[in-house]
Parts: sequence; C-alpha cells; structure tokens
Amino acid sequence: MPAPAPLRPATPDDAPALARLYALAGFGLPLVVWADWARPGETALDCGARLIAASDGEFSHAQALVAHDGAEVLGCLLGWRLEGPPAAPSHPLYAPHAEVAALAEGAWYLDVLAVAEAAQGRGLGSAMLARAEDLARESGAAEIALDVADANARARSLYARRGFVERARRPFVKTGWAGPWRDLILMAKPL
Repeated sequence: MPAPAPLRPATPDDAPALARLYALAGFGLPLVVWADWARPGETALDCGARLIAASDGEFSHAQALVAHDGAEVLGCLLGWRLEGPPAAPSHPLYAPHAEVAALAEGAWYLDVLAVAEAAQGRGLGSAMLARAEDLARESGAAEIALDVADANARARSLYARRGFVERARRPFVKTGWAGPWRDLILMAKPL
C-alpha cells in the first residue's frame, strides 16, 4: 500500500476541490444548503467553492488541511477547538450538527474528514484522522469529537477502530433533502 498523501494548509485555489469533498462527506446535504444560498446563475457547487474561498465562515479554506499528490487534492480535514456555546445554525438543515456540537463544548471538533472516491482504500482517511488527533492534543483539548451519519458504516467503523465511542444522537432534518440516514451521531474519544 502506498504511503498516504502529504497534508498542507488549504488555499483559496483549493476551494473547488474542497467543495466537492465537503459535498461527498455530507452525502449531498451541503449541496441543498448551497443551492439555497447560490447567487443567480450560480450552481450549488460553485456557491460552495465561493464560500470556502472566503477567509471566514463555517467552512473556510483557512481552517482546512488538504491531502494532495502534488497534482490534485485527494482529501481534506477540517476541525477546531469548540470554545463556548456554538453559534446558531446558519441553515435549518444544519440544526442537528449544532445540537451535537453543543454537547462537545471544549473538545477539538473534527467537522469534515473526506477522501475523494478515487483515493479511498489507501489509508488516507486513517492518516488524516491521526493528524486530527495530533491537532486536538496540540490545542490542549481533553477529547476529540465528531459527528457521523448513522448509515455511514465505513466511517463509523474507522472511528470505532480508533477508539471513538457514541455519545449522543439527533435526528436529521429532512426538509428538502432525502438523504438515507435517520440520525446524526456524536462520537468522541478522550486524549
């Protein structure tokens, strides 16, 4: 098995690839949100890339690391330390995410871990998760937390193998979105 791709801080130029990975990780949910926020004539994916290229916001390139092979972005990692109560969700579909994040206050929160389909099965997800744990320790957090869909068996298996345990569940909001899951699961691991 080849070594996982190296990680580097994301740049605004990575925004289109990050938007695709974020949509992949969210199984299309971000596309529904971005469609609501799109400017006239802008696709949902283009809206996501525009928002990600901005220097602030919920999902900014400035908070992300990308795995790359020198030519293209193969994966991304986005997380931060949760300080204080979370902000109100920016879209009703994000309400379950805000609810589980509120239960992990003080933790380092892994918001997105995504690997492009063509790069899956090479250990990249495991390598990025290990880096997320390092970042969590460096932040001084006592634990690392994340959310995952109940039906995302592959991701849940990876997290369980790394010592994450389920802490809470919240039902997904299905208005305007027909994703295959029922619940968003909060998983956490002490550091």
